[in-house]
Amino acid sequence: MRKRSTNKNGISLIFLVITIIVMIIITGAVIVSLSSGNITNKAKDAVEKINLKSLQDAATLAYTDYKLNGKTGNISEYIKNWLITKKYASEKDIGKYIFDESGKVLSRYSLQEVNLSGTNISQNKTYNDSAFLRIYGKSKQIGIPSPDTPSPINSVSDFDLIISGKNLFIDELMLDTNNYEFISPYHYYEISGLKANTNYTFGLKNDFKLDSINRPSVGNRAIRINNTKTNPSGINVVNVTPTEAVSTPRTIKSNEDGILYLVVYQPQILDFLSHGLQLEEGTSQTIYEPFKGNIINFPYTLRSLPNGTKDYIEIDNVSKTAKLYRNVGTTTFDGSYTYYVYTYGNSHDTYTYHCYNRMSSNLPLLRGDAISTRFEKTGSIRMNSVDENIITTYYVGGVKNTVYFQLSKTLIDSYSGATTADKIKTFFTTNPTEFHYQLATTTVTNLSYNEVNTYYPYTQIYTNSTVQPTLEAKMVTSN
Repeated sequence: MRKRSTNKNGISLIFLVITIIVMIIITGAVIVSLSSGNITNKAKDAVEKINLKSLQDAATLAYTDYKLNGKTGNISEYIKNWLITKKYASEKDIGKYIFDESGKVLSRYSLQEVNLSGTNISQNKTYNDSAFLRIYGKSKQIGIPSPDTPSPINSVSDFDLIISGKNLFIDELMLDTNNYEFISPYHYYEISGLKANTNYTFGLKNDFKLDSINRPSVGNRAIRINNTKTNPSGINVVNVTPTEAVSTPRTIKSNEDGILYLVVYQPQILDFLSHGLQLEEGTSQTIYEPFKGNIINFPYTLRSLPNGTKDYIEIDNVSKTAKLYRNVGTTTFDGSYTYYVYTYGNSHDTYTYHCYNRMSSNLPLLRGDAISTRFEKTGSIRMNSVDENIITTYYVGGVKNTVYFQLSKTLIDSYSGATTADKIKTFFTTNPTEFHYQLATTTVTNLSYNEVNTYYPYTQIYTNSTVQPTLEAKMVTSN
């Protein structure tokens, strides 16, 4: 009698098939739960462990939702919020990751945070993320002020903060003729906030259909670029005549103030160039990408003093707050103030009058710094009696909140008034004097928070302020 043999290989094969079927069922359940948004506890636990493969699957779903529904804005932030809202991942764990332009998961541990500073910030290898930013005030005064020849104080004021990818050409602003200055026969648009003395290339994308540009019946229509507000004759970026349309990229250095000018002849040409022009840092034209970025307006004046005291705005991407820190106060000495006269009883009084003013609000720092449009600041009343056009914020005798003036007798006596104090008041009524001073206490104002986005794979941050602020940023880049 033959003994029945056991087919171990057959049993193993059957067990393997059963195992595979079970795994398919489980995997299918996880996929269904992920795609439906009704995630099961086991599936949720698996994803919340941040297993890279399962996180990528969920991120791909979020990315697909972003694209199919025509969403806009920061892709990385959208995916994060989507995963948290759908409870695919906890807020704590998801903070370890960012997502690139295609929705790919990138571990923050493979990235680095960089600190950047300047009037214009540009950084390669950035991602769709956000940045921490401070905007520091600056005041400029040319020449030495005097009562007869005031020196205006110009500061960072009412400006746009512009955050973008590599393309600096903003269609909604730079294709609008209303934003151009007309100096016959040309229209000029000032692009400020660029890096000073730096090469930029301006051109039309290679696959732009030049035939779509309407032809003039006579003459030509052209767009050019220059680093002065003059027409660079014949150096066209786009030129359209009755018989042809030609595009030639141009490389030009920004001027010492970080400014370039778009120069347009016959502005009708702007109506046909939407999503075609690119301005980028560098000496060669690269593949076109539309402008991506955001513009945040700050209707505030940010000042500075010679000793380094500055106002600044801080935009914190972690706490999601924006705050204005005011360290410099301002007032105008005019006829509304009361001026008190005093004497030294020595050579100080030979050629000069001395007076002071006590400020009752927005108080200056004791022995703090200051600047004025009509007076030179000094540390104290000068021993040399002929130094007659002096203003000082240092408080003689320890009297707080007092500004002292040393004024020419000849100057003050030329104004009307029954007393010296009246004459001084007449002087300030006739010659209002702007005065910036260091505040005794910093004031903090909460502002509306707007994200300072960073973009893949390149980010630029700058402003259009006439006086350029210093920017300090922290952002994530790859190693």
